[in-house]
Amino acid sequence: MPNATIETSEVQPLPDDRLKSLEHQLLDLSKTRLITQNTKITCEGKLKALFLKADTVQARLRDRVRPDNARPDVTRPPVSHRPQYRSGLCGPILDSHYRAALGALKLMKPSFNRAKATLRESVVKQRMLGRELVLGWLYKATLEDVLRAGTRDQFFLAMRLVPLIQDFQWALQQHLPEYWQFHLAQAKKLVRPPDEKLETLHRVADPHQKRMLEVWDQTQYYHFMGVEAFSTLTLNHNILFGAHADRRNMPGTLGCLTALGDYAGGALCFPRLGVAFDLRPRDLLVADTNEEFHGSSSLIVGDRYSVVAYLHGGLDKGWRPAYDKRGALKGIAKITDRNKHALRRIDMRDGSQVAAAGNSEVTPPFTYTPNFLTRDETDELTTYFETLPSMPAKTALPGTFSVRKTKWGSRTLY
Repeated sequence: MPNATIETSEVQPLPDDRLKSLEHQLLDLSKTRLITQNTKITCEGKLKALFLKADTVQARLRDRVRPDNARPDVTRPPVSHRPQYRSGLCGPILDSHYRAALGALKLMKPSFNRAKATLRESVVKQRMLGRELVLGWLYKATLEDVLRAGTRDQFFLAMRLVPLIQDFQWALQQHLPEYWQFHLAQAKKLVRPPDEKLETLHRVADPHQKRMLEVWDQTQYYHFMGVEAFSTLTLNHNILFGAHADRRNMPGTLGCLTALGDYAGGALCFPRLGVAFDLRPRDLLVADTNEEFHGSSSLIVGDRYSVVAYLHGGLDKGWRPAYDKRGALKGIAKITDRNKHALRRIDMRDGSQVAAAGNSEVTPPFTYTPNFLTRDETDELTTYFETLPSMPAKTALPGTFSVRKTKWGSRTLY
């Protein structure tokens, strides 16, 4: 698919005065242009969306003929023994990754929160039917740890989403390589404070799951488990949203979303851009949901799940990796008004200037251990998921889910 045809469309923005009247309202699909093929949307010279259409038949074919059509590893350069991905053979999301994610979403559905009880209540329509669940990291709330309860209580089900999120990363790397480098730089700013520890692990009943979470608590970055480019996932089920902009993501970053299940309706509109996307299973949309108004345009019939991955700006607590002039990682330093100009040089791997200036204290030790999986490990994890027996929905209740101790059942991500 890297060489597949992608149309580029420059759109004219809707005036701000007309946009304001649409806030928190369901949108009219007839007043937008429905995008139905691979398209890159730009507005005023800025990238606003990339829509990648699925080719379901070819995606399944690719899964059956894995050795000749393997994608390149997104975390390291291709090597001679790893066959290259053959362009045009499948869409952005592999069928096996889709099935693993959909199975996990169905098992997690009983733990989804009703839409009327979510933090986004003001923009939610159809409140009695829609549900959502936040996974990964988010700012600490009154009854929530910095690692959301959905991840803590259903760690192994959440792991089934990792291959799907890996496909998001692959699409960014292949189709938006310059943006991908910027996105990774923003992701590496989400450094955990050196003294932060999870405070709710005592609520986990399963000892094996608790041990996995204790290992996970050692991570130094607010990155969703198994990936390197996203901190947080929002899972939706049959939710309709009025027009809104997220406004809380890391500056300049795009969100990735896909839809799963058997459904009709629920097209996503961007009124300022005048475009809409009716996501079907295995489609992928990369979009500026942080700055652009977006919302639902029609009712949903059936079961529509969506997975939205993003970098939450509330997790940037001002800590940055500090490097010496040779590029060696020395520790982390806290941004303050006195050292913020010097800390900009930390991002350029010149952290020794900060320590020499005496404006901040570099806190050792800080060892960066990648917490994301390689492409080969992701494929192996997917194969493991497919060997698991079908489980009743009750296994998704907090503290009750466990897997047998095989290689992947006992594996940590470090």
